[in-house]
Amino acid sequence: VDVANLRPTKVYYYQFIVDGTASMIGRSKTLPRANDKALERVNLAVASCAWLSYGYFNAYDAIADWAEDNRLDAVLHLGDYIYEYNSSSSLLWDESDPSKGTRSHYPRKEIVTLQDYRERHRQWDSDRDTMRMRGALPLIAVWDDHEFTNNAFRTGAQSPEDRHRIYRQFQFGKLASLLMLDTRFTGRDPEQPSQPFNTSDMRYFNSSRSLLGKEQRKWVRDNLLKAKADRVTWKVLGQQIVFAPAWRFTNGAINTDGWDGYAAERERILDTIEQHAIDNVVVLTGDVHSSFAMDVPREQFKAYEPETGAGYDPATGRGSLAVEMVCNSVTSLSTNGPCNAVGFDNLFRTQNRNVKYVQSLYKVHLKPTITTYLTIHCISNSVTELIPMGC
Repeated sequence: VDVANLRPTKVYYYQFIVDGTASMIGRSKTLPRANDKALERVNLAVASCAWLSYGYFNAYDAIADWAEDNRLDAVLHLGDYIYEYNSSSSLLWDESDPSKGTRSHYPRKEIVTLQDYRERHRQWDSDRDTMRMRGALPLIAVWDDHEFTNNAFRTGAQSPEDRHRIYRQFQFGKLASLLMLDTRFTGRDPEQPSQPFNTSDMRYFNSSRSLLGKEQRKWVRDNLLKAKADRVTWKVLGQQIVFAPAWRFTNGAINTDGWDGYAAERERILDTIEQHAIDNVVVLTGDVHSSFAMDVPREQFKAYEPETGAGYDPATGRGSLAVEMVCNSVTSLSTNGPCNAVGFDNLFRTQNRNVKYVQSLYKVHLKPTITTYLTIHCISNSVTELIPMGC
């Protein structure tokens, strides 16, 4: 349903009535005018990775509470809104004994057909906490991989009518320009296998390998330049996979599913930022079921050189061209499991000079507040990972 003639910066209430049955009353809010210089604050919530049979969506309930108190303007969902898997191995469902759990996926199989996907979305959207969140404030969403299949990438040509395009821009007055990217479908080549890596392995730096695709890459560049020209304070990239360089010595040297596996593509984005002196660039990320705060330098292990601007100084942040905030999952298991979370966090922080914060056990969502400064609140709702005996 497309509604026309809406006024900027206004709360609207809505309801659907079908065959005499009325839905709950929903609430939404429109964006400010693009040239609004008086806007002083934007409050967002950021979430990703909600696996229904691995926990309850407490984060969504908390987001709805904040929205109903008029403390949020929108929620950014950075992907994995649903999961395509069956539920045979989940924490809150036992396929052999249905009496032991209440969170089975429907259909009870890995989804394949269009009807399967519609039924799975219908199930997720009938969850109480999901309904509360979606009925409380606008949802700005992009897909990750599990809306399709794990580690998805494009195959074949894009639709000639651009029906599959999901990347788009939202303007919050002169305070922030939000670019929601697609790093999965539009232009992504298959990832390289994850294996021990050294800097002489040029597969990861092959400039012909694509993550965004030519059109989206140009769109990102043009919007960053426009935001600078329009004197927009904050340039925010909402996207799926880890952007900052990060070595993962405990499990292969790099995460080839992230931007580290498409290093040349990241360099092109950083070239635009550096060459045009674009400041206040913030990357918001999901996907990895852990919380991170990181600088985004080109070379995190090279000492900063004031004369050339090359390298990176972790104490001052000089050499960093952006910052990245990664939100934990709503329910999905942390990459390293609850038994290994603390050890991984300590090692990851020690071995990556650009990592300022890491936490992979507790489930949190992010609440960025954008004013003259950017403030990030990590809101923890509960420990939704069930820690097995023997840890």
